[in-house]
Formats: sequence, C-alpha cells, structure tokens
Amino acid sequence: MQLSAYARPNQLQGGTKVTMTRTTFQVVCAVFLLGGSAVRLVAIEASAVEAQAGASPFEEFEAIQASYFPMLDLRVSRAQRAAIPQFAARISLIADDVRRLQSQGAIQDQNHLAIAGLVFIYDALMTLNNTYAALDGVFALDALTSARRFADQDASDRDELMARSLYALSELDDAAILRPDDRRIDSWRAAINTSIEKIQTGSVSDATLAQVLDTIDARPTFNLWTALLMFQGKDASTALLGRLVDAAKSFVDSTNDGTDPCSVRPQDCQNGPHAPYNFQSSVVVLGDAFLRRANHLLQAGDVAGAMPLAFYAQGTYRELQAPSHLPDTQNWPDRAAISVRDAAVEGLLNAQPFDDATLIEADAYLRAYECSACHGRAAQ
Repeated sequence: MQLSAYARPNQLQGGTKVTMTRTTFQVVCAVFLLGGSAVRLVAIEASAVEAQAGASPFEEFEAIQASYFPMLDLRVSRAQRAAIPQFAARISLIADDVRRLQSQGAIQDQNHLAIAGLVFIYDALMTLNNTYAALDGVFALDALTSARRFADQDASDRDELMARSLYALSELDDAAILRPDDRRIDSWRAAINTSIEKIQTGSVSDATLAQVLDTIDARPTFNLWTALLMFQGKDASTALLGRLVDAAKSFVDSTNDGTDPCSVRPQDCQNGPHAPYNFQSSVVVLGDAFLRRANHLLQAGDVAGAMPLAFYAQGTYRELQAPSHLPDTQNWPDRAAISVRDAAVEGLLNAQPFDDATLIEADAYLRAYECSACHGRAAQ
C-alpha cells in the first residue's frame, strides 16, 4: 500500500522572512469516538510528551490519547500551553514511526492499518490547531519551531506555515488510503485547502469554500459540522452561506421524516468519552447558521424569509434543554454560549435584528467553535 510522497519536515527550502499579522483562522475540530473507558481530562504535564522506552508506536499512541484532547484547549495557563508544542512534536514522531513501519510492509493487520490512519489524523489536526494558534497569537511560531520545524531552518514564517499545512494535508491523504470508509477525511482535506489558499493568496475563494460544502453528503452527520465550523464568521449574506443553511435545514427536517442521518451514525451525534459535549457544541453551531441567516434576511427587509429561519434557530437551541440533554448542558463548561444566542433569537422573533459583527466577535459566541467546546476543557 503506497502512501503519499510529500516531503517530510525539514525538507522544504528557504524564503524571505516576513512579519506575520494576526489572522483569525477557524480551527478544524475532530470528534474522535473510539470507544473504551471514559477519558478523564487531566492537567497538562511535561511527562505527557515523554516517549516510552521500548514501546511500539501503537502502544505510544494508545498511551497519549488521554492527554491529547486537553492539549487542544488553548484557554489554559501559560505554563500548560508551554507543554503543547513538545506534545505535538511527540505525536509527529509517532506518526514518523508508523509511516516507517508502513513503508517496510510491517503493518498487515487491517485493524492496525486503520489505527495507523488514525495516528495520521491526530497528527494532522494537532498540527493545524497549533498552526492556527500561532497565526492568532496564542503562542509564538518560534515556540512551535523550537519543538519541530517543518520547513528549512532559514525559511520564512510564511514558508513554515505553508509547510505545516501541506504536511497536515499529506497526513490526511495517507489516512484516506488506510481508512477508505472514513469519509470525515473528505471534509478535513477540503478545510485544509482553505488554509493553504489563505496563506498563499491572503484570501479564500468561493470555489475553495464550496469544496467544503461538497463533502457534506459523504457523511452529513460529521461533514456538515466541519462546514459549519469553517463558515463561522463568514458573510451571512452570501450564496454559499445560504447553501450551508439549506443543508442544515435539510438535516433538521430529516429528523422529523424518518430519514435522520443520526440513526445511521449515532456515534456522530451523541456525547461520548472523547467528546463529552459533542451534542451541546454541535447544536449551538447548527443553530447559529439559522440565526445569522435570519438576521441578514430581516435586515434586508425579507421578513417572510427571516422568520422561519429564526424559528429553526430557536427550536435547535431549545434541544439543549430537553430532559435527556439537560444534565450535560448544565455541566457544559461553555454553557455561557447559550444565553447570548437566546437573546439574539428572541430579538429576531420580535423583528429586532442584531449587529452581526458584534455577535461573532463576542467571547461567549466564539468559544462554542473551539475544539474544547466539544472535547471538554483541560483541568487547570
């Protein structure tokens, strides 16, 4: 089985140093539901990045999984954040070891091949999460490159960011070979292409954004949410966001007509050990698509178009208060995200639009789009 031949870290060459400006990128989150015992979110410790002497890469991967999801939480203390680059470098080394075994033909068991693909997924998405964090100024790019560089030593910051994105894309290409039925990968690859184009040109074209929407049908219970995450903050008046809202509406309607995709893949739609607040965060961002589009239509004077979507938003958010979901909603660390949305939808239903720019910059709004809103916050 031939994996991709992308140049691995430290193989890209030179460039001119540039000054990075703060750019808001949408972190592409991943819902990993692998079964097994519940994961306790632990404080990040330096020991989490230490390799186990004599352990196989698969044993190392199993050992670090409990520490992985807390490492996605960037709202931790400075000391805890300082451990993240080394942890990410450790995952990349595990991926290197898995890739070496694969190239030698040493992995034949189908289960191990699937896990190898999962290693590449974890590595790719951790690499992206940290790359976006550097772009947003959460920590300096130097903090990442001190742990592991992906471009040549003398390369520019832009070249390093591009190398990281291309590396992550190659990891997902390899994962798709090893996990051909895992169609979540389609949406992640499309999402990475938006970041590559952003670094290359400074903007993302409609054609590239449309590729994210094109992946929804392959696995609507997951890829719809990748699209919702990627369109967070995008202009609510665009045809592309209208297309996303149509897909979201179709998903909601399917729950009432006997074709609910969640009945096919319930693990995508439920809380679980690795995603204890999957339902809460997913419902919030789903409702946001209706909320923001309704607001745009109301401001444009299209009351007839706005009100049905406002009711979709209200009904979606209200699912959080259903008896079966209320205990988790009450324990959700990011439950402050709910009240700002309830107030906005209440205003719409009274024909009072809100200022979209203010809403999408509010902390209570943004935190629902962070990986840890779904996977849980790290202990501090």
